[in-house]
Amino acid sequence: MRKIKKIDFVKIVFFNLLLIIVANLSVLFSNFFGISNILSGYSGYVVSLVPPVILLGFIFLDKFIEKGRMSDYGFRSFNLHHLDLILYALLILFPISFASRVLLPGFDFWYSDFMPFSNLSILVIFLIFAMPLAVITEELGERALFQSRISKFFGSNTAVYVVTLNFVILHTPLLLTAKPEYQLLMLVNWLAYAFMISLIFEYTKSVYSTILFHFLANLINSIQMFLHVNLMLIPEAVLWSVWATLFIITLRSIVRELSRKRRSPSLHEISWMQKFYLLFLSILYPISIELGGDDAARYTLFIILLASIMLYYIKDLLVSFTKGQRT
Repeated sequence: MRKIKKIDFVKIVFFNLLLIIVANLSVLFSNFFGISNILSGYSGYVVSLVPPVILLGFIFLDKFIEKGRMSDYGFRSFNLHHLDLILYALLILFPISFASRVLLPGFDFWYSDFMPFSNLSILVIFLIFAMPLAVITEELGERALFQSRISKFFGSNTAVYVVTLNFVILHTPLLLTAKPEYQLLMLVNWLAYAFMISLIFEYTKSVYSTILFHFLANLINSIQMFLHVNLMLIPEAVLWSVWATLFIITLRSIVRELSRKRRSPSLHEISWMQKFYLLFLSILYPISIELGGDDAARYTLFIILLASIMLYYIKDLLVSFTKGQRT
C-alpha cells in the first residue's frame, strides 16, 4: 500500500464531486436531448457526449500531470477470462432479481414512469444511445477516477465496500421518491449490483469489464421490465427460465470463480485518521451533497477543490523546474 498525501484525499473528494455534477448533467442531457428530441436532429448526440468527454479529459489531465499510465485508471486489455467473470456475475444476480419481481410485481409499473419501458421505439433509442453513455459516464467516474484511487491507497477489500456504498449513495435522489417497500427493493438490488461491479473491477482492473457488465445488467433488466409492463408474460417467462437454467447449470463454476482470493493490503497499516477521512470523503460527504447541497454549493466546492489541486500541481512543476535550473 502506498503512502497517502493530503492532496490524494483532496483528489478523492474532488473526483467524487465531479462525478456527482457530471452524472446530473448526463441525466439532464439524456432526458431532454438523448430521448425526447433525438429523432428531430443530431444535437442530442453531441450534447449527450459532454459528460463522458469531461471525465476523459480529467483522466488524461491527471495522467499527464502525475506521469502515470492509462492502466492506472483501469484502461487495460480485455480478455476472455474477463468475459467469463462478467457472465458469472450476471447469473449470480438471478435470485435477487427474480425475488424482486415475484415479491413486488408493481415496481416495474412504478419505475416505468421514469424510464421509457412502455414505448418500444423510445426504449430502443434509450438502450442503444442514452443508457450506454450513462453507463460509460458512471464507470469512468466511479472506477477510473475513484475506485482506482481508493484501491491504490487502501487496498482492494476496502475499495469494494467503500465504492459500493458510494455508488448507492449517488443514486439516492431516485430512491427517496419511491414507496417504502420499493425503497427496500431498490436498495437491496443496488447494493448487490454495485458490489458485483466493484468486485469485477478489483478482479480485472479493467474499466472495459465494468462497462460491459453494467450495460448488460441494465439491458437485461430493461428488457424484463418492458415485457412485464406491456403484459408480454410468455416472453418474460422465457427470459426468466433461460436466466434460471443458466444460473443452475453454472452455479458450481460461479462459486469457484468468486472464491478466488486477491491479495490486499491489511487495514492495520492505515491510521484511524485516514479511515475517518475515507469514511467522510467517500460516504458521509456525498450524502450531504446529494441530500442537502444545492447547485451553488456543489459548484463552489468544485471550484475550490480544483484550485487546490492545480496549486499543488503548479508547486510541483515549479520545484521540478527549479531543480532543473540548479543542475
